[in-house]
Amino acid sequence: MICKIRKWSLKDAADLTAIISNKNIQDRLRDGLPYPYTEEDGRAYISFLLSADADETFAFAITADDRVVGSIGVFRQGNIHRQTAELGYYIAEEYWGKGLMTEAVRQICAYVFEKSDVIRIYAEPFASNGASCRVLEKAGFQYEGTLRNNAVKNGNVLDMKMYSLLKGDTGQSDVESGRAEGVRSEPESDAECAGEERVQSEPASGVPARHMRRRDREVTEFEELVAIMEECDVCRICMNDGDGYPYIIPLNFGMTVREGRVALYFHSAAEGLKLKRMERDPRVSFEMDCAHELLTEEDTGNCTMNYKSVIGQGRIEFLAEEEKEAALNVLMAHYHREDFSYNRAVMPQTMVYRLVVERMTGKQRQKNLPG
Repeated sequence: MICKIRKWSLKDAADLTAIISNKNIQDRLRDGLPYPYTEEDGRAYISFLLSADADETFAFAITADDRVVGSIGVFRQGNIHRQTAELGYYIAEEYWGKGLMTEAVRQICAYVFEKSDVIRIYAEPFASNGASCRVLEKAGFQYEGTLRNNAVKNGNVLDMKMYSLLKGDTGQSDVESGRAEGVRSEPESDAECAGEERVQSEPASGVPARHMRRRDREVTEFEELVAIMEECDVCRICMNDGDGYPYIIPLNFGMTVREGRVALYFHSAAEGLKLKRMERDPRVSFEMDCAHELLTEEDTGNCTMNYKSVIGQGRIEFLAEEEKEAALNVLMAHYHREDFSYNRAVMPQTMVYRLVVERMTGKQRQKNLPG
């Protein structure tokens, strides 16, 4: 059986849907995927991967004899961890224990180290997931320690293990000797051939997000990011659309900051396209900006723009009826009218939801032209 990794194509949506619609697969992934998973979800996800920054997201389909059987990705982290990336993967249940995952891990690590400045790739399998740990060990990863009580999955508090592979590690020799082009894989140990191999999903990153090209304009301090957001009046939300095109809308918003986590609050009518899209796929991106000022220099003809902006990603959560009033108070407070007595009678017809921010970064230019 020949294992290769390759770039995704929209025509792979049906295969992806068949793989991830399996509850046994989803139970072994991080939370957040729609279930049941539709072909429309698959097209939206593949479109997202194809449009991602190629130096930040290295995402591939896993194929066995040219058939798509799984997904694997390496995702660059941000700020001081900008040359570190997290590995995530899953494979169709009928291919568990056949050695394909180890080969796919070898191939993607070789590719990332060759094509980017990433110097460390890490993975965090559940500590109870011995087969996934063996996959990483066979691919040359080193065990670094156990992260105690690091996850809650299906109501269970779980430990996770930390593994890493460094650029230049001796364990990488197999992939650098030509195996990245796709070779015939050998079976794993008997235990893994019994179907015990489990899978990890693409990682969810924390705040802040990835490192920016223009370091002189990047805002990385959490307090500064929050201060910019407090200045903004409008937040633009971008959703995954079923036809492959992003769907973006501007919204008024409120904001809370608790224990270093940001939540944005919005309201709208109880029906509409945006709500359908959010229900189908709660993953969204957001952008907000403020402090715009046009700067011109008549003598030289130079001009530029001052600005402050924040972009990020997160997930939408719809609020229960009893949570609406407090959320609307947060929204009103953002516009300095905490005491406004709005009509409570319309609340049953009002949808209130929040965006729990998972990652964000900021950028600003605030200076004058000479003269």
